[in-house]
Amino acid sequence: RDAPAKMEFRLFPDLQEVGKLLKQYKKTRNIIFDKRQHYGQSYFQGQPLYFIEPIVSNKKNKQEKIIVDYYYNIPNDLSLKKYTAVFLTRDSALKGWKYFREQMKEYKLPVEPKLRVYNLEDFLKDLEVTKDINILFIPGLDSYKQIEQQHLETKGKTKLASTREYTTSSISTGQLWLRRIILSLTSRQPPIW
Repeated sequence: RDAPAKMEFRLFPDLQEVGKLLKQYKKTRNIIFDKRQHYGQSYFQGQPLYFIEPIVSNKKNKQEKIIVDYYYNIPNDLSLKKYTAVFLTRDSALKGWKYFREQMKEYKLPVEPKLRVYNLEDFLKDLEVTKDINILFIPGLDSYKQIEQQHLETKGKTKLASTREYTTSSISTGQLWLRRIILSLTSRQPPIW
């Protein structure tokens, strides 16, 4: 909204994820759509986001029920902030839940959580009003692997390019000094008549 005039942004959703959401995931019992989300049999507005809903559970060996919120802590973060996880794929949400269940063994948590589906564009609009919220966007595993592969390829090209640049630079320096030596030897000689 603060962008200069005549500047437009276009965001294309992950069509594979939208297709899976409309064809496969929508039929499962653990998916609920946000009440503000526009969707139908053959359309979904925006890039899907998945949120793990809080679950009422009780600790093992106790009858007291409490609400368990899904949160994410960044390893080695000294502030110990609890981040609200926003998943870009259903698979990454389920993997995040599986890890969370392993960490929270003292609670009786279901195998699959309730996932609330919303969209990125409206979520960002909602964030303009909300303050002091810690959010962590978690991409799908495929995206992570692709970025990691591109990083390794770029790193490999960078080493090759730097080696080539060093070699080219050394050759150029050597040629320059050779020309200077030849010029100094030939310019001190008297001209031949």
